[in-house]
Amino acid sequence: MLNVRSTVPLAGLAVLAALTLAMLLAPGALAPAQADGIRTYNCVGGSRFWSMSCVSTWRRGYQNPHIINVPGPRTEQEIAESQQREKLWDARCKPVYRQDDFGVERYTYGARGCEFGKYR
Repeated sequence: MLNVRSTVPLAGLAVLAALTLAMLLAPGALAPAQADGIRTYNCVGGSRFWSMSCVSTWRRGYQNPHIINVPGPRTEQEIAESQQREKLWDARCKPVYRQDDFGVERYTYGARGCEFGKYR
């Protein structure tokens, strides 16, 4: 008699192997690297029923996905407003650089929400 519980992990492994093989044999998967960008593959899955989801991301040029570039102020008015916001934040938050219990240097603030850039 076949034990149903022992076949479920084997079926899941078979599905995982088939998906891996399909990704490797997909057109362009084994193509040479392109110099004008980076392609990233991320897969999530392996739940109780062995469902899986894969995403391919293409980025032009090298970019750190954890860094978001925010443009600075462009006009004289935007520069003046930015400086005023910074003065208000500094006056309210009073940032101080201190070591924590583990020796890591961190900023501490004089008001709640300052770690998020709030100045009001």
